[in-house]
Amino acid sequence: MSESSSPLISGHVMAHVYDLALKTSRVDFPVLILGETGVGKEVLARDIHANSNGRSSGNFVAVNCGAIPESLLESELFGYVKGAFTGAVGEKMGLIEMADGGTLFLDEIAEMSFHMQAELLTVIENKEYRKVGAVELKKANFRLICATNKDLIMLVQNHLFRDDLYYRVNTIEIKIPPLRERKDEIVDIVKVFLRELGYGQVSISPEVMEIFLCYSWPGNLRELKSVIESSITELDSHEQMIDIKHLPEEKFSVLSCWLIKSNDSRSLLEMEHCFRKNLIKNAMEFYGGDYKKVMSELKISKDVIYRSIKNGGGKHTSVYNAKIEISNYLQKGVYHV
Repeated sequence: MSESSSPLISGHVMAHVYDLALKTSRVDFPVLILGETGVGKEVLARDIHANSNGRSSGNFVAVNCGAIPESLLESELFGYVKGAFTGAVGEKMGLIEMADGGTLFLDEIAEMSFHMQAELLTVIENKEYRKVGAVELKKANFRLICATNKDLIMLVQNHLFRDDLYYRVNTIEIKIPPLRERKDEIVDIVKVFLRELGYGQVSISPEVMEIFLCYSWPGNLRELKSVIESSITELDSHEQMIDIKHLPEEKFSVLSCWLIKSNDSRSLLEMEHCFRKNLIKNAMEFYGGDYKKVMSELKISKDVIYRSIKNGGGKHTSVYNAKIEISNYLQKGVYHV
């Protein structure tokens, strides 16, 4: 595959995915790419396009169906003629026409309305379309690749997605596993991202890499790249290694508490306190300041939450003041230990 696929293909799991993608690029059938947000669905789609014999010379046109209002999606896809509606002062080329001879990538296809699903199905089956406000039909000549992070089968069963469209777009299905299921690739992926960002000379400390390998990465590759960019920003001009102090604290404070460095002089009690304090803080933020929910989920009392805030190293030195701090937290939704 092309070099743009490098952040995705370092391990045996993704090697299988890309083997299927390479075979897919040799045919011209519709493709459905499944995967969580941030796994690299568009990157894979671009590589299929780039390796397609008859399509690579054409345009790769990407459309996020969830980002365009339904009222605009039809005119964006099909284009329109002059006078088609108020404000249509001239003719506009649609994205389908722009993808002529190339690839049309519909990301988040599950967000498409039933009306637009029917319109898309007609285009796929008849290989022709009509601009908004036009009479004559135009030929449609594109390779269709769709992607979603939703369970389309469940949506079909719940009558939220057309079953006939599902079977048309799902000729070839490729599923990209989340990053948490292929952590053996993280070391290589980090190196690739550093090179792509122009910081190939920067290294990652063993402690940070250990945190990366423990973290679940709900945002997948997109989140990992964002963390690397944030950490690079925190480097001083003379620093060439990303260490724990450079990481976004709100993401990794709990994990870093348990990380034992070679020069770590903390007692087990101190480490437990650090972990407990950050766990409660993160839980309060996760549940939007709902301390009753935190009490239920963590199986702790209200006083434990108060003591954690009181002993967090801030200005409050009494349980009473800790209660005031929680009250402020509930009102503002933000608390900093």
